[in-house]
Amino acid sequence: MIIVDERVREYVSGTVKMQGRTQDYHVAEPTQPYGDDAAVLENQLRQVAQAMTVQECQKLSALILREGISGLLNRLGIKDE
Repeated sequence: MIIVDERVREYVSGTVKMQGRTQDYHVAEPTQPYGDDAAVLENQLRQVAQAMTVQECQKLSALILREGISGLLNRLGIKDE
């Protein structure tokens, strides 16, 4: 366990690298808005992309560039007309 008290904050803020910074930094868990479907979808898409191989990512990127989002949705069978 690391305890950061006021003395530690003062020491760190006095270092050369931190003297030019004015923003406070806080360590926290990433926020996940509840009930925000767009955020959930974005997170799921990010997880899928991270699980893909480099070759799979390149092929998906080429497909999106070639056919666009509408073409990708058509291929997936989820395009709204």
